[in-house]
Amino acid sequence: MREGVHVHGAGVHVDPEAQVEPGATLWGPCWLIGRTPVAAGAVIHPGAHLTDTEVGPGAIVRPYTVADGAVIGAGASVGPFAHLREGTVLGERSRIGNFVETKAAVIGPGAKANHLS
Repeated sequence: MREGVHVHGAGVHVDPEAQVEPGATLWGPCWLIGRTPVAAGAVIHPGAHLTDTEVGPGAIVRPYTVADGAVIGAGASVGPFAHLREGTVLGERSRIGNFVETKAAVIGPGAKANHLS
């Protein structure tokens, strides 16, 4: 928080291996587990559980999203209630909607996988 990370609410868990850049916003409760870098301007909403997942600048991780071994590109939007499994890569400004699950998927820049896709 002293370095410019915005933390709102209680229960924000950031592992020692996780890195959060100044200008990122974390809403509690949320969990950043393992090697999870969060870039400036990214917003992590309550209930998000990210493990070894890269979050790009300006990305939005909506409530109750679970990601494990994924890459969320710059300006991408995920959730709510999405599940990004290992190997998922979201391109710049892409969108994963609610109740969408991916595994080893590459979603190109600007592409969308909406509700229950």
